[in-house]
Amino acid sequence: MRKTIIVHVEGFLFQGSQPTHRLTPLERAPTPHLNQLANRGHIGQFQVPGESRPLRGALALLSLLGYETTKCYAGSGPFAAAGLEVKLEKHDVAFLCDLVTLRSEGGWGEGKKLGPQLIMDDPGGGGVSSEEARDLLDAINEQLVSENIQFYLGHHHRHLMVWAGGGAKVISRNPVEAVGQPIEPFLPTGDGGAVLRELMEASRVILSHHELNQERIADGGKPVNCLWMWDQGKALDLLPLNDRWPVTGAVISGDSAVLGAGSLLGLSAVRLDMGYENMSEAFREAKEFSLKAIGKKEFAYVHVPIAGKLGSPEDAMGQCWETLDTHLIGPLQDEFLIKGPNRLVVIGTPYVDDAPELSGGNGLSGYLLCDGKEALRSPFAPGFHEKVLATRPLEDVTKFFERLVTQ
Repeated sequence: MRKTIIVHVEGFLFQGSQPTHRLTPLERAPTPHLNQLANRGHIGQFQVPGESRPLRGALALLSLLGYETTKCYAGSGPFAAAGLEVKLEKHDVAFLCDLVTLRSEGGWGEGKKLGPQLIMDDPGGGGVSSEEARDLLDAINEQLVSENIQFYLGHHHRHLMVWAGGGAKVISRNPVEAVGQPIEPFLPTGDGGAVLRELMEASRVILSHHELNQERIADGGKPVNCLWMWDQGKALDLLPLNDRWPVTGAVISGDSAVLGAGSLLGLSAVRLDMGYENMSEAFREAKEFSLKAIGKKEFAYVHVPIAGKLGSPEDAMGQCWETLDTHLIGPLQDEFLIKGPNRLVVIGTPYVDDAPELSGGNGLSGYLLCDGKEALRSPFAPGFHEKVLATRPLEDVTKFFERLVTQ
């Protein structure tokens, strides 16, 4: 396998209904490096046979590396546990546990009861830091931990809950889907749903009265006033990637589930801090980590969520793309791609599947593949963006890594 750096940009497709004549944020953004690579490389569109869920997080990594996610992926919880080095027993169910901000029409919502009067204001908890999260999780653990329920500290707004003997079949929803809407249709239902709602309501009482949240409100900020449990699953075993292909690799991400999936596959895991207020710092760090990893490995997989800045207006999303192009794609082109028989791959996937009409059933996903020493044969591409991708035939994403290894 030639040295390959894969940059997975999660949140590639602008999510929203819009006339096709309008420019997307990526089309408008100044991305000269991506455009240059598009004119030299090959652009393709992805699909995952039999998979209805959008390509994000650990599911995207597993699919891209050729694993059959309909058999090995139920939810991100167990992968996040692996990323946080939390050992799961046979009957444990691991949930992603997010610190979120809910509001009501008259403020932040004083009552503990969850219902249609509450709206999802910010699924990222108002940019809560890992240090702030530690204080909040300590308060949660003092009152809500039991013989069957345990909470584990993660990073920023994303944490972990483990429920021994819990309801693995509970129906849970990504809090991102509820942004700006009443939360009631998105609350947990099914086997175990009532228990989760009780935990969420209890967390509101604890968090709403926490000194840190009182200070955040006094300073004009948003409180972090509810736990949101979702994307659960049980522990599982995966065949290491090296047992399938004689390659070594590294996974670079700020997402514990992505890092955990990489670790379970036998890959090196490097944590990327995506909590920078200035995204250029995060992208520069991603560049340094990927170049260091590729010095020892055949491939490096860099996971960067643009749509992690959720609720961003179109201009902000375009600015993210411009920053990514300047501080990650450009430097990798100059310091890696052109310095040997190397390959740079940019993969774009949607974060939320709310525009299925644009491509198949699970959102528009695709890639740009460019070799350092030769121009690949491909139709001329006027840049790399959603509308170009939508013109390409659908390819099976689970065959993509095999292509990288064998060609």
